[in-house]
Amino acid sequence: MITDFNRSRSGKGFVAISMPRGKATWAPIMTDGAYPTKNFTKLSHLHTLWKLFATYMNIGHVIWEEFGMIYYSMQRMREFDNALVIMHLGRISQHPLFQKLKNEILSALTSNPLVEAETYLPSFNTKYVCFERFIVGGPIYLFEYGPNKQHHEIETLLYNWRSKILEHYGFNHYSIPSHHRITITNKTDSGRAKFARRSIANLNDVVKFVRTTYPRIRVDVVEWQHFTFRQQLEILLKTTILITPSGGVSMIGPFLPHSAHVIVMDSLSDRDNLGFKKGDSASLETKFWAHWHHVRKSFYQIYDMKEHVWDYEGANDTLHYASVIVNMTRLELLIDKALEDMSP
Repeated sequence: MITDFNRSRSGKGFVAISMPRGKATWAPIMTDGAYPTKNFTKLSHLHTLWKLFATYMNIGHVIWEEFGMIYYSMQRMREFDNALVIMHLGRISQHPLFQKLKNEILSALTSNPLVEAETYLPSFNTKYVCFERFIVGGPIYLFEYGPNKQHHEIETLLYNWRSKILEHYGFNHYSIPSHHRITITNKTDSGRAKFARRSIANLNDVVKFVRTTYPRIRVDVVEWQHFTFRQQLEILLKTTILITPSGGVSMIGPFLPHSAHVIVMDSLSDRDNLGFKKGDSASLETKFWAHWHHVRKSFYQIYDMKEHVWDYEGANDTLHYASVIVNMTRLELLIDKALEDMSP
């Protein structure tokens, strides 16, 4: 019989409460005694203990892994509460992007604000705080490379999380646009970097070509960081073809409507790296995209180093610090195929 999950009584243990990169764990400390009858607070609402890892605030990791793990655990355990209390272990990040995502995404999970466990629990001014329902753990890696890193049968969890966010903002998660609309991402911000890395180098030429070649289709060029999350959702749900660089900027793609297409830029790997061989046309998020059944994916492949422009002088890593020079003939083939697939 297990009598003690945590012999060191440190609070650390076998349950991951952050993405495994963060190495934050928890385990109960077992005590042999009666349930307290005085000087205690009993909490009936569902509570969870959680810790953010994504210090660099990549939107894909934060929405689909960090915040997502809370929802996935609730789904797996069949425990739901619109007044869920999320207790953060340690200080809550004040990073502007995290604060934005916290306000716009976590509100889909709970009407309560995110709290710090270290100040929340003492605020009851009782010796004991007892939980009727307490849930921890459940991280899922979605962006790992290499063999045996793929998670199977999580599509429903991901899709339901997408649906919950859309419905929180009053949108139909199964909407299908009545007209075609092509949205092209203009990546001008890379967060940590002082320049836009891994973007479309000849964006102006791409936009001109698409507008000229498909004059009857509305074409929008979007810098996503200038819109609220609700506005981003409105744009995406009216989009039938999204053309985007890879990386965090593409990670709002799952909010595209059913049967929409996303065309994601590859990178030509200049070395054996992240599970790719030197010379491969590398699709960085291909394993993530494999879980989304409602969106068709096309990866714009790179065949030659001449199809790259370095993002800064002295850069030498194409997967992270090179932008793509798009070939219009190749792009047209992908757009035509997308339009053909969506034809009645």
